Amino acid sequence: MLHIKISLPLLLVSTLLLGGCQAKSNAHGQGEQKPSEMKKEDLPKTRAFQDSFTRTFLTSTKEVKKGYYPFESKTKRYTMDFPTGGIVSDIDYQQKKNDFEFLLAGISYEDQSGGSLDLTYDSGIVNKNVKYELFALKAKASGTTEFKKMNIENKIVYWMPVNLSDGYYTYTGYIHPKGKNGGVEVIYSSKCQSENGICKSFNVDTAQSRFMSIIRSVKFTDG
Repeated sequence: MLHIKISLPLLLVSTLLLGGCQAKSNAHGQGEQKPSEMKKEDLPKTRAFQDSFTRTFLTSTKEVKKGYYPFESKTKRYTMDFPTGGIVSDIDYQQKKNDFEFLLAGISYEDQSGGSLDLTYDSGIVNKNVKYELFALKAKASGTTEFKKMNIENKIVYWMPVNLSDGYYTYTGYIHPKGKNGGVEVIYSSKCQSENGICKSFNVDTAQSRFMSIIRSVKFTDG
């Protein structure tokens, strides 16, 4: 099992600076032109679609819900909802066939807050050994509480708040399909990025809602 140790404050700062110079192609549903087949000037004027690498993960220009596009992993093992203001770093991205994927994304929100998303998919995590994965994830994220567990459709979601002080909010979570191996671990951080330190309507509830929206949206496929 591959784990990557990352300093959370450094992660948030570095991923928020992600910009884009990066390649095309992906799959999409029926009845609509694939984003990879569209000219850049015809794509939505959002950070996610204006970045050439990030849009290779996006399967439609239509939002699945306000502020989120449909995202498909290059492993073909899972999908999720991805923030319209997010950019996936091509420099940090790692993939090993359909067995492993690691990505970092920097996110800008309309309320002038920012976020970072550290996500790892690993097919080698054995379902019956999830407790060891949670132990490792808790240590990686410097968690001090216990994971909360949710049963959602065909998956199980574990999550916990890691830091909720000084306007810097961090959460971590682990999602795995019921009765199958493999899973997705997530570390999400968010804070106000405005010059005067004021972000209208942004608070701990906003940060948690955004984190939960992402981890609840993860859906596993057969690949």
